[in-house]
Amino acid sequence: MPEDFYTVEEMAAYLKVSEQTIRAWIRTDKVKAVKLGRAYRIRREEVQRVATNGIEDDAPSPSQDAYQDMKAHAPDIGDK
Repeated sequence: MPEDFYTVEEMAAYLKVSEQTIRAWIRTDKVKAVKLGRAYRIRREEVQRVATNGIEDDAPSPSQDAYQDMKAHAPDIGDK
């Protein structure tokens, strides 16, 4: 049954994203994973779900929030 699970490295290679991205998705509950010791394992179905549907990322990043906040207080920022 080991083929029913992917490692972070295998999922990253399959989706052509970095291992850091996979770990970030796991930390933010965008990808369901099981932690075994220090390593994560991701079910094949979860990998297929992400490959098919992608990751929903509706929340703006902190840098986007900071930029919008600066823009609201100083409208000429970034207008070059």
